[in-house]
Amino acid sequence: MLKKIDKSKFPKPAQRWSFSVFFVYPVFVIANKLWKFLYIYLAVNLINFIALFSGLDKHIVNLVSIFTFIVLLFFTIYLVIYGRALAWQKLGYKVDEQGIAKFKFRQRFVLYINIILIGLLVIYFWSGLEYGYVISGL
Repeated sequence: MLKKIDKSKFPKPAQRWSFSVFFVYPVFVIANKLWKFLYIYLAVNLINFIALFSGLDKHIVNLVSIFTFIVLLFFTIYLVIYGRALAWQKLGYKVDEQGIAKFKFRQRFVLYINIILIGLLVIYFWSGLEYGYVISGL
């Protein structure tokens, strides 16, 4: 499933790392149609959800959370390194000026969506702090 990709076969924009995966993993994989990685993300979060609300001991829940975090971190790092190359392959761009321009436009559009989402989250949590909606005891 995960293999090393020879990035020298791709144009420069597809060889770059995609750091936005760290911040908005689901947006990157949906926008670039990397469905396997979306299924992994959903499965990991489903496992966390089930462990949290199943009534298990809190130590077991913590172990499950640590394990799922490590799994998701592994896939996130893989996507940071190879995400753009995978997107180039999956979306089927051609190595010409038009294909490179379309790829750059798509990646820039995804970046703008990420910035908007992160900004909205900052505003949402900032307003929660301002009005005292902070969970105490954490």
